[in-house]
Amino acid sequence: GTTPCMMEEFQGKIEGLIQESQTIENPDTRNREIRAILQAMEETVQQKGWIITYEQEETIEQSGKVFRVMPAYKFVEAMDSFP
Repeated sequence: GTTPCMMEEFQGKIEGLIQESQTIENPDTRNREIRAILQAMEETVQQKGWIITYEQEETIEQSGKVFRVMPAYKFVEAMDSFP
């Protein structure tokens, strides 16, 4: 199985969860990755989640949670804005 990792803020507070997959185009892979991040978000009571891919980008709303699928290069660029 796959396990999302936690992203921490500057002061050690958990900011969200990150899951990575080269692609989630395959329906089986997509379902597995979404299921993994949703389960981890529920277990850690997180409201933010990202699935980092090679080039896919979308926002997914499922089971009352919203998370983003985004290319790795965009995620790294966004990290530059964190303290």
